[in-house]
Amino acid sequence: MITFRTCLRALVVGLAVLPACAAGDSDVGTPPAAPRDLTVVEAVGGAHVSWVDGSDDEDEFIIERREGAAEFVELLALPFDSVVHHDATVEAGVEYAYRVMASNAAGESAHSAEVLFMLP
Repeated sequence: MITFRTCLRALVVGLAVLPACAAGDSDVGTPPAAPRDLTVVEAVGGAHVSWVDGSDDEDEFIIERREGAAEFVELLALPFDSVVHHDATVEAGVEYAYRVMASNAAGESAHSAEVLFMLP
């Protein structure tokens, strides 16, 4: 079976869209390299999260955040080549930790290093 995740290329013939790889083929490659140099700073009453894109084949970046000692949860996913997010949902006096990973059809990268943040 050919799926969107395993065969991303397609040929358009007339009104039909035909997959460009044969059934059973996999064209997913490898997971992207991890984002690096994560920083989180106060800006406009929130947390300004930025990182360096460590790959050229990601489909999205997934930002995860934890509050205090809780488990990390996905905050949001951003499209490929994104390198910044402003988190306006933080509350003063609460410690947060952020991390980012990249993903593509082949899987997810390792996480970036965690960065702590607290809005005064």
